[in-house]
Amino acid sequence: MNEEELDDHTFAVMVHKLFQNRVQDFLLTTSIHQVKPQQNEQGGEELTDTPSIAMRSEVLDSPAISGVSRARRGFVLLLLHQTRPSAVIHLSPLARQNISWIARISNQVTLPGDTTNIANSHDNDKNNKHAQSRLLVVGQILWKALTELNAFDTTKDVLRVGVHPRSELEFVCRSLQHAATPSQSRTNNVANPDDHYDGPIELTPSRTKCTVRLTVIFKHQGPSSSTMTSSIADKSTFPRMYWGIDRRPDHNALIDLPLNHEANDEIPIVPCNSRTGEEVKDGRHFVAAPGGVDSTAPLSRAYYKLEQVYREHLASQRQIMQWDSGIGLDLGASPGGWTQVLVHLFRLASIVSVDAAALADRVRLLPQVTHVKSQMEDATPCSLTKNGPFSIVVCDACLLWMELFDILCGKVIHSIKCTLPSVWVLTMKLPFRSAGSIQRHIQLLGERLDETLAEMARALYPHNSKVIWKSQLIHLMANSDSERTLLIHYQDSSSPNSPEQQELLMDRK
Repeated sequence: MNEEELDDHTFAVMVHKLFQNRVQDFLLTTSIHQVKPQQNEQGGEELTDTPSIAMRSEVLDSPAISGVSRARRGFVLLLLHQTRPSAVIHLSPLARQNISWIARISNQVTLPGDTTNIANSHDNDKNNKHAQSRLLVVGQILWKALTELNAFDTTKDVLRVGVHPRSELEFVCRSLQHAATPSQSRTNNVANPDDHYDGPIELTPSRTKCTVRLTVIFKHQGPSSSTMTSSIADKSTFPRMYWGIDRRPDHNALIDLPLNHEANDEIPIVPCNSRTGEEVKDGRHFVAAPGGVDSTAPLSRAYYKLEQVYREHLASQRQIMQWDSGIGLDLGASPGGWTQVLVHLFRLASIVSVDAAALADRVRLLPQVTHVKSQMEDATPCSLTKNGPFSIVVCDACLLWMELFDILCGKVIHSIKCTLPSVWVLTMKLPFRSAGSIQRHIQLLGERLDETLAEMARALYPHNSKVIWKSQLIHLMANSDSERTLLIHYQDSSSPNSPEQQELLMDRK
């Protein structure tokens, strides 16, 4: 039986399968699901949506679900090695909302099948040598890890045990209580043999009451390892066992990390009346004024898409882009979530919000906002150009990606003027008709992207032949499974003003 110690930054994460790539990319790399650039002939770069994971990641368990819609359900258990040390604690609430648990893993071992040291045992499973052997081995391993390596004290500490699969929780607790009970006490039946949780170790299911948290994972070797349907104690195959221990106060932040529904409070959403834009709270209507709804209260989940783009990709470019005096254009703006971000995070001097539908009162009444009540393809050039030139253009309209490209290239880019440099942030909505349709449309998008960005550059900057661009296709935490966010930078190759822009020129060369 060879026990292996894992690296200091190994974590097990139980995450919804639709967030698997996004979470593992965030924990293992420096950016979220960022695509790799490929040089194009016109001086720009086109990108494909393939995650770049430099470190190790393995799937310990995944639901075997088939079918187009059902395949999007269920949770995946990941083992991530060499994570970024601070990344776990800094996972966004949108990610943690889709994580059922996350724990530090320090060791792994393949359980032996020839352990027969049961001469001194008087448990009810005495006749089942295989089950008894497993009980002893698992208990001895985990009890040693608790006491010798983590100074667990049965008179002071309270233990919380988490086990995957959950059906093995009673087995693990029984193994621990058996190992923690002196042999004389077991002979005298001090502990109740019918109660798997009875014994010298005080156990609790509460994360707030525990002083030590033990996480145990079993993974069967071979073709049957994806799903475990019978007891570890009864298995004739020999599973690999992983475990990790977190102790207060050293790991308070990890033990107390809000997950699942507990993360909801960190994602406030205060919707308005979608038809009129009136503010609604507790069934009543408010005017966005003192005593009403705060103008910074996010209108919808979409708010968090542009917020993440700003914080992780654009905040460092504030001074270069001169956003304090810049003008923004929000296409398909209703109800105004992205306009809110342009006002409160980008802090633009002026924003033009284009949509035939109503803006929320808290957005419409902001002094920086001009609402053009029109579909983006029908907006008159006069209503747009008189408010430009725009340093950033954003769009989260309910349009498929190819429809959006057609409208942008057919109408919008001929009606507006943009500064150079400028930034575009566009939601790419991908059709979901079959299991492979998303990836197929990402490929189609990549094939058309270079031509589209070149066409946009020619229309936006007709008198400048030195325009270059760089694009990223990002799967944001607030994106649905069938959405990606396209981030585009346009820059004059003759005037690099930042390390990022100089890097863009080097990429072109």
